[in-house]
Amino acid sequence: MTREGIPVAHRVFPGNTAHVAAFRTTLKELRQRFELGRIILVADRGVVSKEVLAELERQGLEYIVGLRLRSKEAAVVLATGGGGRYRKTADNLLVKEVWHDADRYIVCYNPERAAYEQKRRQEILEQLAGQLAEGVTKALVPRGYRRFLKVEEARVSIDQEAVKRAARYDGRYVLRTNNTDLDPEAVAQAYRELWRIERAFRELKTGLELRPVFHWTPQRVRGHIMVCFLALVLESALQRSLRQVGSTATLAEVLHDLDQLHAAELHLDGRRYLCRTPLVGKAYEAFKAVGLRPPPEVSVLPS
Repeated sequence: MTREGIPVAHRVFPGNTAHVAAFRTTLKELRQRFELGRIILVADRGVVSKEVLAELERQGLEYIVGLRLRSKEAAVVLATGGGGRYRKTADNLLVKEVWHDADRYIVCYNPERAAYEQKRRQEILEQLAGQLAEGVTKALVPRGYRRFLKVEEARVSIDQEAVKRAARYDGRYVLRTNNTDLDPEAVAQAYRELWRIERAFRELKTGLELRPVFHWTPQRVRGHIMVCFLALVLESALQRSLRQVGSTATLAEVLHDLDQLHAAELHLDGRRYLCRTPLVGKAYEAFKAVGLRPPPEVSVLPS
């Protein structure tokens, strides 16, 4: 999609396609289809593997990828403490550059996220303390909370060292890149733009009901996805138009209120009429954004 959030292309792969093969094919098609001279791949933690990075290196492509926070690589980078002091790039983002074993990393810190994670961990610890006081065993503690516990013989207690280790990650995430031109702030901002893609996927899967797919043949599956993709393009264009006319309404609000708009054909004294319900809420914003007048509440239809 473009920087403005307008989708421009999509690609459908069989479900058993490996990530490396998908990246290889997609990058090749991007270069050919859009005549791109330079590509910087930005990817989140869930799709990056050593094989993918090796493939990118072989193709001479630049990348910005997020690391799994508790991976060994990220832990080593955070433990080095290099890169000097953080530099503020936004109200809720500080960054610093760290080099390790000839690889470039950008460590990002979000103080708002850090405060939330600290508060959430404190709530977990208070809950654990109450459970331990009641004699609950480690096996009965929810899996996600067990990392804060330690067992010494028959005694279960809160592991203060584990709490301290977890606190080191509050609000932090680590990016790896082989790009040397962009400053740390630009690298971090490029990664943060992934929210556009993630929001598009959420809208496809929920709002536009991409799944479940009730088709079996490849052609029909691709057709279904194409229809959903085109709907996403229309939604994105409407959202851009709303911004251009200075509307403060969100796309979700406008679509919800448009959904309340209905029309019915009536027959009276041998004549046909089309009657619509009144516009409610933010529905008028959609007509304003696309430069159209709302249809009259009652229209006479040709006989």
